[in-house]
Amino acid sequence: MKNKINKFIFRNICIVALIHFIFSMYYSYLILGSKLIKSPDFFRLVAGGIQVEDSSNLFLIILYVAPKCLLFLWITNSFVKDLKSNFLYIFLRTSNRTKWLNKTIILTIKSVFYYEAIFFTSIVILLVCNGLKISAWDILELFLLEFFQMIMLAFFSNGMQLFLNETACVFGTLLELAVPLIITGVIYENHGMWIYPAKCIPFNWGNYNYMMSYHSNTFITVLFISLICILIYFVSKRKINKYEFM
Repeated sequence: MKNKINKFIFRNICIVALIHFIFSMYYSYLILGSKLIKSPDFFRLVAGGIQVEDSSNLFLIILYVAPKCLLFLWITNSFVKDLKSNFLYIFLRTSNRTKWLNKTIILTIKSVFYYEAIFFTSIVILLVCNGLKISAWDILELFLLEFFQMIMLAFFSNGMQLFLNETACVFGTLLELAVPLIITGVIYENHGMWIYPAKCIPFNWGNYNYMMSYHSNTFITVLFISLICILIYFVSKRKINKYEFM
């Protein structure tokens, strides 16, 4: 198994990243209207995740999660195909199992990085073309939050392959993306304590627009997401080292 991104895979990542950009722009247009490009909230809306007041709107949730779902299912499919095509090699020795898992992790991280880099580059180009200024720190902060959140979600989606069948994994990927948002949005609409699911459900971590409401620290958020990723890695490693072909 190679840990390099080939041209075909990179092309697919570009397509999904541009879909993400288009869907995010449309979401921002629905919120701000025709003045979205000149709005000071433009960058936050496009790159900062869905707002809590929009989290109970099924259409807006679909706009937000569909590109992510496409990327994760592509990663998941790659995970499954590699497992099936290299089954004998992977499961002959424990060391081979760990080596395969590590290469999958590297491939996942690279894929997410390219995806986010293309997405944020598209936003910055649009800002520059319209004469808008934004600080490098704001770009870096939102990039890090989005990147680490996507890594955590991708790790979880990939990890499900070791425990569930393919159909269940597709369904699980949809649930991990949409359900935390819906729970938060429904509680918000009913004037409940929506901050608790926003803060306590890990899949919501990294959403900048949520974080603004409860004044979360970016460094602490990234740290906790990193710990979740490490936990998922070791659970996956333990599972694959003990996995037996039936």
